[in-house]
Amino acid sequence: MPLDDLVRSVRRRFLPPVDGHEVLVINGHPDPRPERFCGALCNAYAQGARQAQRNVCQLEVGQLPLAAQRDGSAARSQELETALHLIREAAHLTVVFPLWLDKAPVPLQQLFAMCGDAGDAGRHDAPKTVRTVITMAMPAFTHRCRNGMHDDRIGCGANHLPRSMQLKPIYVGSVDTISSEQRQLWLNRLHALGMAGT
Repeated sequence: MPLDDLVRSVRRRFLPPVDGHEVLVINGHPDPRPERFCGALCNAYAQGARQAQRNVCQLEVGQLPLAAQRDGSAARSQELETALHLIREAAHLTVVFPLWLDKAPVPLQQLFAMCGDAGDAGRHDAPKTVRTVITMAMPAFTHRCRNGMHDDRIGCGANHLPRSMQLKPIYVGSVDTISSEQRQLWLNRLHALGMAGT
């Protein structure tokens, strides 16, 4: 399917593009190495959003000094404060993370917990939209059968953000064994979602 047709299909299927242009793409994998598929999915979404003339920021959870915050005693670094500010100010979040023991990685959950603890510092009156893209080793169908075909409870903690509206999550199954062609199809889909603003 040509990219333009794919974008139009995405626009019809999902919500309209966000008003404004602040888009934050979060790679929630604790390992920030670029060969991780989570990083490639984030980059594909960000490239699509930039093609649609949106202002895009990218955040790598694996590069944030979160370990020092686990006991709550250490002062937050400027890097961490900047990350929290970006999350609060964004009009739309796309969060990509791997499923580990049926949950999001702890550092990602920790980041959103800190953002929620800080209260509502955002400047947007309209709800913030949040899209989650969840990669997993098992087939997505197997995951849904085991947890219920319409089980969308897996989250990263972003549901605790003030005025946030969760979009239907996307599951990328069999991430370790899919073919290069299948990987490219997923990258194309994330690119199209970025262009559509959803």
